[in-house]
Amino acid sequence: MRRIVCILLCAGAVSGCTTLSDFEAMTPEQRAIRVCANAESMQKLLQSCDGYEKAVKEHEINLERGYVLYDKCVWYEIPDGEERGCWQGANGYVHCETRQKFREEQRCGPVTQFLDKGEEEVNLQNAKTALETCRQQIAVLKMSCMNKAANLSPEEAFRLFSDNQRP
Repeated sequence: MRRIVCILLCAGAVSGCTTLSDFEAMTPEQRAIRVCANAESMQKLLQSCDGYEKAVKEHEINLERGYVLYDKCVWYEIPDGEERGCWQGANGYVHCETRQKFREEQRCGPVTQFLDKGEEEVNLQNAKTALETCRQQIAVLKMSCMNKAANLSPEEAFRLFSDNQRP
């Protein structure tokens, strides 16, 4: 499975300067790999799998250390000098007062939260299940795409490649 993802990522990485002449020089299998790796649907699925993989690692780390770290931001009113205001009262006298002036400032920092081990284990299992499902979807999509793309002419394959589409 990792080999499939590696091939798809490598093929996708060099897609920026591929021409029709390059596609004409490729074997049908090479064209199929390029088309399928560059397809938008495959790229989105690979990104989803990356997200699930990161979630699995994060849950494993959380379980190992026993707590969760996350950033929390809070708005504070910070004293910012004084301002003087004057007004004329109903009796004709001028009243003045000095008031503290404030500015708002957001401060962010790490917050430690102890975790519920049972809940975190469920979260880890859910992430692992989602990752496995995602990998299976990649395998199915790749096989379907490769079977169809291998039969395309170089021109058809290049058009699909250029449009980030799969057959």
